[in-house]
Amino acid sequence: MKNSINFFRAARAILIASLVWCAFAASALDIQIGATDAAQGIATAAVPIQLANVTTNLSAIAFYVVNDATLGRPNITGLGQNNGVAFVDDFGGGVYRVTAFVLGNPGFANGTIFSLTYSLPSGMAIGSYPVSFLGAPPLNAPSGGNPEARANISSALIPSAGTGGLIRVIPPVASVVNGITLQTNGPFRLQFSGNPGWNYSLQISTNLIDWVTQTNLAAGTNGLFEFIDSNVINRPVRFYRLKNP
Repeated sequence: MKNSINFFRAARAILIASLVWCAFAASALDIQIGATDAAQGIATAAVPIQLANVTTNLSAIAFYVVNDATLGRPNITGLGQNNGVAFVDDFGGGVYRVTAFVLGNPGFANGTIFSLTYSLPSGMAIGSYPVSFLGAPPLNAPSGGNPEARANISSALIPSAGTGGLIRVIPPVASVVNGITLQTNGPFRLQFSGNPGWNYSLQISTNLIDWVTQTNLAAGTNGLFEFIDSNVINRPVRFYRLKNP
């Protein structure tokens, strides 16, 4: 029974690799890493992995990336496909192999397939941090679990012709109250803008001395967020302020 299971796993991995290799050869696959802006002080930043010129859905994909050592090891986020599995092998010196595959449909197609998400150190310097494809595989072998998948998918590695991306760490912007609107049924609608991805605490006071945290708000990818205050009725004075925790 054990031998049958191992045979099935090996056959499945070889089949996935064969399908991907054929798809690469036939479709002149184009792959690129996107760019993203991250306000200084934000905890994470993600760059999208995007495919183009895919003529058939892919069951697996693998590639090497190299990034600034300050960024550290990326995590795979937003995989999204049915039964998706992904792992990252660390080769040292900012070099990583990214492998992802799906066991169901749909497979990988044109567009963003997932993101490489990095944890940014506190106080990371303002500047640009490239994330690029590596021209040739490292000499040292990968380590970790799923060795059969790694060994068989190695023939499906995407060549280094793809376009690299970067993470731009930019100065944070001050949070701004864009508008306060009285709704027809009584509540106030407060609209804010700040740093994309930042978390803010909305505090409320009636005397500008004692402040109470009302809620926590997350700025969207465009930096915008809002809050509906339904507790303003019969309150003649109400002050608001934002804090970044």
